[in-house]
Amino acid sequence: MDNEKMTAPLMAYYEEHSLGFGQDCDLNEESKVLLSQLLSKVQKIKSFDKNNERWKFWVSVPRGTFEDYAELRDSADYKTHKAFVQSWKDWFPKEVYWYEVIIVSANGCVLILINNSAVLSISPQYQAEWDKRDFSDLLVFLSDEVEKIISGLSAGTYNEYLNSVLPYECRKGVISRAKLWEISLKQKEYYCGSLSAEEIEKFADYDSKKTVEHIKEMTAQLYYNACAICYTAARFNGLDGMTPKQMYLRFADNRDGGLSTIEDSSVEAFERWFNLTDKEKWKIQNPSHMWQISQGSTHTIICLYTDVNENGYYLTLAGGEHCRTDEVVRMFNALRANGFPVYYHSHERITKALLGQDEIGIVPCFKRPFLYWYGGFKNSDVISFVQLDEEEFTKEEIAEIVKAAQWFELYKLELQGDSL
Repeated sequence: MDNEKMTAPLMAYYEEHSLGFGQDCDLNEESKVLLSQLLSKVQKIKSFDKNNERWKFWVSVPRGTFEDYAELRDSADYKTHKAFVQSWKDWFPKEVYWYEVIIVSANGCVLILINNSAVLSISPQYQAEWDKRDFSDLLVFLSDEVEKIISGLSAGTYNEYLNSVLPYECRKGVISRAKLWEISLKQKEYYCGSLSAEEIEKFADYDSKKTVEHIKEMTAQLYYNACAICYTAARFNGLDGMTPKQMYLRFADNRDGGLSTIEDSSVEAFERWFNLTDKEKWKIQNPSHMWQISQGSTHTIICLYTDVNENGYYLTLAGGEHCRTDEVVRMFNALRANGFPVYYHSHERITKALLGQDEIGIVPCFKRPFLYWYGGFKNSDVISFVQLDEEEFTKEEIAEIVKAAQWFELYKLELQGDSL
């Protein structure tokens, strides 16, 4: 392929063959020279970090021809030539594609990311004996694009130009949850699951901060009973014929600090165990996941904590902000209906979401929405995120969302002072 010709299939090829976490590569001599030239050019643009080590910018490439696609694919994977051509049209239906490029250069290490995929990563400590990679086509393309950006910045036209051409699918913004649900009812079904209006109303009507009569004497069995209420309300599978403790042992994380080893119905045994320090619990069993009644990752787990104050013991439910919301709502409603003193720290936030009274974040099409559960979004109170993906929304729905959303200002590039 001509080194000066960059197309969407080739950019996709680089993404598909990106490096693993912490993986480095080595370059052939031509690529080393071209990388040095690219860094020399990009350093004329102000970095987006205070150490002058990181740059990000947008590039666009054409879809290219079928031949561009075929050059990077194995025709043997397709039964007919017609199917091969259709594959190209399916994968690249648009005429132009946009990519966010991030370049990091520090202490002799260089990292290049395309749409969050690490396509090039070198360090002084890593030298390959034989696998010297050729990135010449990519590096020539990026150098040319950086030159165009510098020219546009010098003329004072670049940022305005980018704002006029960058597709909304590449941008960030927010939209009223109620408006999004009005545009796409499917989005409401995703968040609310099978919750009925009555269940949502009941949940919303509870005052999570209101004082409830506490439990004077707590036992492991009473905790298992509360867990069983949760599992049953959330409609977990396979509960028939199981005791509350068996349910707990089936669904909870067994790293519970020895809770499941104490006498089930003894008030004294529970109090004695509860007052042990974590260090003391370690001698019995790993306590790192105590109170986790349904296993999962950081944001998919559900916890039912037990705590105590001068009024006695009480429970606190946690989880369900980003997913599994219907399960947690049903758990909370059922615990309250059965007289358990239970609180839910996210009650107000989830109530707003269930009633469509908050906002949903819109993130670029190449970034996984769930990653923003961990932070990094401009509005920290936003808990749900979507992409303007045609697999998720119709073209008509996307057009309505674009009109209804509030879009964040694009990051503006500037030249270094000495390059003007």
